[in-house]
Amino acid sequence: MSSRKRIDPAGIPNLLNKLDQGYDLVIGWRHHRADSKLNQVISKAFNWLVKKLYRVKLNDVNSGVFVAKREIFEEVPIYGDMNIFIPVLAARKGFKVGEEKIDQLSGSFRQSKFVSEYIQRVLDVITVIFLMNYSKRPLHFLGFLGFIFTFAGAFINLYLFVDRMTGVDGIAGRPMLLLGALLLVIGIQMISIGLIGEIIIFTHARDLKEYSIEEILE
Repeated sequence: MSSRKRIDPAGIPNLLNKLDQGYDLVIGWRHHRADSKLNQVISKAFNWLVKKLYRVKLNDVNSGVFVAKREIFEEVPIYGDMNIFIPVLAARKGFKVGEEKIDQLSGSFRQSKFVSEYIQRVLDVITVIFLMNYSKRPLHFLGFLGFIFTFAGAFINLYLFVDRMTGVDGIAGRPMLLLGALLLVIGIQMISIGLIGEIIIFTHARDLKEYSIEEILE
């Protein structure tokens, strides 16, 4: 639980009670906000973005308080400052995630730090999207971007080649020649990195776990 969010500790038992109802993780939803209007607007915009991108029915991902079963921390890989996305990653893993309304205590809030935090969180959102969708198939992401760069570079160079062959204009000293060559190199490198990533994942495929075991029947 984050102390900076000033969550009322009296609401913790309600989260634990809901955990006993079959949920694997229960996150607090600050229903009555006591922080500034600016913080509330930024928070709602951030949660709307998370809800749309990850398709999770959670209203306050960044509340800073949740209770979870031990299996969550055993199955969900977390590193750095990504703990705020534990509910999202847990839901993606197939765990049952819910939320419970909690109150927020009044007091002073460090608004400037909150704003800078949300800027960092937007970058984390992009990171989590990549990890959730492309960490086990990097060529789908890098290959797509690489194809766009390669196609653009090839098109520019083809245009310059036709220009040169028809005698309309020379290509020496033209910035487009450098741009086309640069796009080709970047595109080929991105595709190559994607292929290397696929090889690494294939090599360690036996160690990768794509599922969670909820119950073993004997």
